[in-house]
Amino acid sequence: MEIRITMDGTRHDTERRSLYKWLCDDRELRGIVEVAMVDSEPEEPDTDTMGSGFDTIAVVLNTALQLGGLAVAIAAWRQGHAPRSTMVIERDGVRITLPDGRLDDAEALLRALEDRDEDGEGRR
Repeated sequence: MEIRITMDGTRHDTERRSLYKWLCDDRELRGIVEVAMVDSEPEEPDTDTMGSGFDTIAVVLNTALQLGGLAVAIAAWRQGHAPRSTMVIERDGVRITLPDGRLDDAEALLRALEDRDEDGEGRR
């Protein structure tokens, strides 16, 4: 399963790189999840313009059990870095928005991401 994380705000580039490094260095995630910077718009590039670059963090998990570790890592990063950017986390069309600097939505993030079955359908 793939989780995509984007950020929007005055410091989104700096914060995105910081979160990417944090996730790559996390002991609980290292070796069991794949973390990469990807382009959110993978269409054919226009030859007259420069691409937007790698603006999304993609996290590939093998099992739903790893979602807990990812949610804990994101919450720890947010607590330690006081982000100013809004974070959008997406899985299978479900988008969760964490407003800048707010931690109270991290638990909701985990619940929303876990509330999916193997076909991407909600369990309710």
